[in-house]
Amino acid sequence: MIPADIDMGRILSDLADSDVSDGLPGDRSDSHPAHGTEGTDRGDAGVDTATWHDAVTAADRSGVGPLKVVVLDDTSASGPDLRDVAQTVKDDTGATTVVVQTPGNAAAVSSALTRSQIEKNEHLLAGTTSPSAATDFLVAADHSATPTGTVTALTVVGALVAAAVAAAATAFTGRATARVRPATA
Repeated sequence: MIPADIDMGRILSDLADSDVSDGLPGDRSDSHPAHGTEGTDRGDAGVDTATWHDAVTAADRSGVGPLKVVVLDDTSASGPDLRDVAQTVKDDTGATTVVVQTPGNAAAVSSALTRSQIEKNEHLLAGTTSPSAATDFLVAADHSATPTGTVTALTVVGALVAAAVAAAATAFTGRATARVRPATA
């Protein structure tokens, strides 16, 4: 459930014009010290868009984009609540991957990454609203894919070996039983 203190209307409005939203109301031109953006070009999103450009570009190049990022500095939302925020953004914007970062928790949803890839690497986002954390997460998640071809091949080989062992055991048992039978007169 999306907490009442998160303004989804504002976030979605920000993301209509930008890849990054801080979801904060008010003057979008002042800097926000929590982002380390004092004196920088904050763009329309209210966060330092220049520092996020690399993360968004890397996501697009790697195939996990288009990427949308939501940075929330003041929320007590839990991980599942942040995942709901990310899913709503993904559904409403058509993004492939959405990352939501807060100083305490983080969440991501993606149609390009598996749930396993996300969960294995989500810790890289937790505890920071840094663009480099988002980049690190995306790179690690994209490179942690399970090699499904290898897994499938090993499964097939394992099944064939098991079938061969079962057939050999059946043949051996059949011969052993034939030798033990008493002769009938």
